[in-house]
Amino acid sequence: RSAEAGAASVAEAARLQADVERLGTFLRARDAQIEELNRSLRQQQEALRVLEGGSVGAADVARLAQEKEAQAQQLQQVQAQLAEVQRAAQALEGERARLTVLCAEEARQK
Repeated sequence: RSAEAGAASVAEAARLQADVERLGTFLRARDAQIEELNRSLRQQQEALRVLEGGSVGAADVARLAQEKEAQAQQLQQVQAQLAEVQRAAQALEGERARLTVLCAEEARQK
């Protein structure tokens, strides 16, 4: 009976050893999965940082586009003002020429 108990004990120890080895293998595989998930998480975080940087870049581009549009409107306004000033200058030039002629006629009459 003690031989049977010894054999049962050895069998139980072997079974326990096999369980420990299986659990060790399972834990190593689990550690590898966790490490892979950590790598994936780091890659996703880096991608997110790049996208956020891109969002900042996109915001800069949008801001620049708005500034360009505002400057284009200002340019149109300035061009319209310039055209008006040029028309006024031409009118004044015509008036000056007319007054010069009148002054010359008056000078001849005197």
